[in-house]
Amino acid sequence: MCHGVGRARALVVGMLCAAYGVGAVPLCIAANRQAPQDNTPGAIARRVGKVTAINGSTITLAPDANSAVNVDVTSETRLSRIAPGETNPKNATPMQLGDLQVGDMVRVFGRVADDGKSIAAASIIEIGRAHV
Repeated sequence: MCHGVGRARALVVGMLCAAYGVGAVPLCIAANRQAPQDNTPGAIARRVGKVTAINGSTITLAPDANSAVNVDVTSETRLSRIAPGETNPKNATPMQLGDLQVGDMVRVFGRVADDGKSIAAASIIEIGRAHV
């Protein structure tokens, strides 16, 4: 077992590795590294964290090691939920923004908005409270 890395965090890292074709990366190494965050408008953004607020179509996300970020959800954003114990994001089921709750853990993928402080979400995968 990875030292200092919770089982849930290792699961999240494993899901991200599988989603982006990096399945061979050891979970201990991947989980202990923080990816640099490029806040340049238009840059690709990937964040994992807890939903701390939902205000209309904006989610406030608190990542583990960084400051909170607003995530803008549009009609183009794909929202899905992955079942407890599932590691393949392809098996996630569609969901609506109204199904998301404060306290849920999510993985957000999108682009840094023009303000450099928020993310325009392309996809959000809810991984729930139960596995965190």
